[in-house]
Amino acid sequence: MSRPSVPGLFFLFSFLVTIPTIYAGNLDFENARREYRSGSQATALRLFREIIEADQAFVAEAHWYMARISVDLGDVEQAFRHFERAIERQDFAVPDDRIRAMHDLARLYAQEQQLFRYEETMTRLFAYDQEFTGDASPSRRANIEQVFMRQSLARALELYRLRPGPFAAAHYEFGMHLLQNGRDDSLQHLLFYLLDTYSIAIEHVRRVEPRYRFIDLFHFTRDIRHHREVNAFLEQRNAYAAIASLGDAMYFHGGGGIAPRRARELWFFVSQQTVAGDAAEHARRQLEREQPLNPGPGMQ
Repeated sequence: MSRPSVPGLFFLFSFLVTIPTIYAGNLDFENARREYRSGSQATALRLFREIIEADQAFVAEAHWYMARISVDLGDVEQAFRHFERAIERQDFAVPDDRIRAMHDLARLYAQEQQLFRYEETMTRLFAYDQEFTGDASPSRRANIEQVFMRQSLARALELYRLRPGPFAAAHYEFGMHLLQNGRDDSLQHLLFYLLDTYSIAIEHVRRVEPRYRFIDLFHFTRDIRHHREVNAFLEQRNAYAAIASLGDAMYFHGGGGIAPRRARELWFFVSQQTVAGDAAEHARRQLEREQPLNPGPGMQ
């Protein structure tokens, strides 16, 4: 199952509109970014380095760009150094970019098979997600999970909304990592990812159709048939793959009781979606097996 792009469709536009406005007053940084976008890595590195040495505005961003260029060039040690220096600073022009830089660092650790550092960095990242780890989040998170387990994912979506932010892709990637390593906390990350994804999709439909009422996932899938941008967003977010994986997490880490039934409901929903591709095939296989396949270690 492929990973989702970030940022998501709806806040990608606002992100792209905001960035030129924020950076427009700094010609040096704009020149460096232009060289980076054109593929002139050596020139871009020199210009970003000059920004850092002059201690101008956008030093955090300059370190972040230098880290990304270093990754492209295969210089892992330099990439680690610049990622950490970017994250150490508190003056990103777009505060959420600090989270995105941290996520990029975590991905590099995963790529280099430094899994302890990967998990450590992801834990640092989620410490900034107030809806997931804030003071009020443990009870709210428990409530969300209980509503999901005892009733349905649709009921959790009806009762709880998440504010769009920079954490969605990290929740999905970390949830998949935990699931594939047999960890029960995969369930919470995948659940939060889907709450974030469908919260954005549902609210978008409500902006277009103010009287729209969300009922359940089957009805929502039918209702968005002519909303091409919503369907594109769900495809970009790999929503059906995430739901199928949440079914896996429920079946194997949901604690028994009603969890297997909830897992089969999720698999059945995905299996009925003609646009779900490999996720639908996976869901159908899980439903057909007398004993579903555990995606965890040793059971691939």
